[in-house]
Amino acid sequence: MALVSLPPELRSICRRLTSTKVEQLPPLLPALLKDVGRCQETLSRPVEPKSSESSPEAAILVHSLKTQITTLLNGRTSQGCFVGVALAKAVVESGGWECLRASGPWVLGLISVMQKKDPAITKELCIVTITKIYVLMHEYPTLVREIVTPNLPKFAKACLQILKPPVSSKVGKAPYSLVETIFEAVSTLVALHPTTLREFVGKFKAEIRPFLVPTISDNILIPTSLQASSQRLAIRLHMTAAKGGDSTEWTKHVEELVKAAHSTADQVFRAVRETWESTSGYKPQTVNIDAEPQGGSGDLDQLPRWIGVQAGSERIIGLLQFIGEYLRCRTRVAVTVPITALVDIASRISSIKLPSGKERSDSGMNPAIGREERDELWAVFPDIQVAAMGMHLALIQRLGKGYIPLAQDTLDQTLRILQSIYRLPQARTTAFILAKELLRLCGPTLPKFTVESLGLLVRCCCRDLLGASGYLPKPKVSNSSIPQNGQKPKLISQNADAFLPGKSQDDMMSVSLSAEHLSAAEALLTTLFNA
Repeated sequence: MALVSLPPELRSICRRLTSTKVEQLPPLLPALLKDVGRCQETLSRPVEPKSSESSPEAAILVHSLKTQITTLLNGRTSQGCFVGVALAKAVVESGGWECLRASGPWVLGLISVMQKKDPAITKELCIVTITKIYVLMHEYPTLVREIVTPNLPKFAKACLQILKPPVSSKVGKAPYSLVETIFEAVSTLVALHPTTLREFVGKFKAEIRPFLVPTISDNILIPTSLQASSQRLAIRLHMTAAKGGDSTEWTKHVEELVKAAHSTADQVFRAVRETWESTSGYKPQTVNIDAEPQGGSGDLDQLPRWIGVQAGSERIIGLLQFIGEYLRCRTRVAVTVPITALVDIASRISSIKLPSGKERSDSGMNPAIGREERDELWAVFPDIQVAAMGMHLALIQRLGKGYIPLAQDTLDQTLRILQSIYRLPQARTTAFILAKELLRLCGPTLPKFTVESLGLLVRCCCRDLLGASGYLPKPKVSNSSIPQNGQKPKLISQNADAFLPGKSQDDMMSVSLSAEHLSAAEALLTTLFNA
């Protein structure tokens, strides 16, 4: 069955674009995009006027559509620019090479729109469209040479102009959504064209600096998605290193993050007398106990300053998550993972034990540090321990079976951490996922004493599953009405509903847990039976 060579949607698009006022086009955009998608065969077909009777008309309509898109991109109204950008993206995606080879003027028009005072949503769409065009062109060396290479530096400059507009322009700061879109676009393109973007590395590093590892000292709230996108861009910038130095740059950056985590821990953990000894050669720095814990720097090549235990803990957590992102991101070449340094910082964190009872006041603590700072440290320390387990998980996922020599020691650390913070659902979730991966690596070879130490982990896993299913018994209330030593018992308020028929204290209760938590518990329980 022959396909229709000239779909009616193509005539409809051209008629609507010519007969509708520009200001009225945005409401029609969903219908226009749908019609463009149905014209894929015609848009992607080479122009051959002599092949059939309808070919000349099809070629004229396709040319008319492209011309109208160019007119919208170069127009003065924000509505027209927005519709033009959206249609350009749709046509390029549907038309393939035939439309890509003619998209050079569109790329210049899109870059021009980015530099105008159009709404942020239009600029975001421009960035996404240009990125899509460059990604689709990557498999065509001729198009890369003719369109991408000459225009990619212009695109990078336009992005930097949005991130840091000239003072004379009196333009305000870009919204976080637009900043995140720029980071994602550059992160995508730097992996495809590292040499072309090499000259802009320093400027982009300066722009992503405030978003990499934010703390409460920054006095701004950074969205998690923006932090993640800035980290991905920072990681991929190592690909721009000259003469195959990207592997060395990757390892160097990870080692710098570990060193920064240690120097921050020197300040944050100063209330504790640490028994940890470095295996990677790190020497703890001297701490000024007369001042608040602080770190960071005002230099553009360093992370911003922070002050206080809360901010310091956020910096440590952010650095550990940043390291985990390094381990998760793919690289173009083989890299050397500094395993000793990564295990060292995790061992330092796991060697600190949360005190209980009388230990909170003196055992293992630095008497020169006040009680307020100690309490603040114990309040934030569980989150640091969870972040350390998360880094271990990323390292296991990166190394796979190569992690087997470290598996048992990591399992011991995980169980030691869980013993202190098992009351926190997030800690149990992370511990379940990490323990599952470790047991898959070394479960059958574990010695007897290590297997016996899994008791708390198993109880937490089963208790969470029972609670989520509604089969967890309610805790019994002790009977305090019985006289002791001949003294009259103290009156304690009780729940009157407990004495109603059918309201036994042995009733079951249900616990609300996240889907990720339950999935981790179920997977761990299965692994425990198979290990």
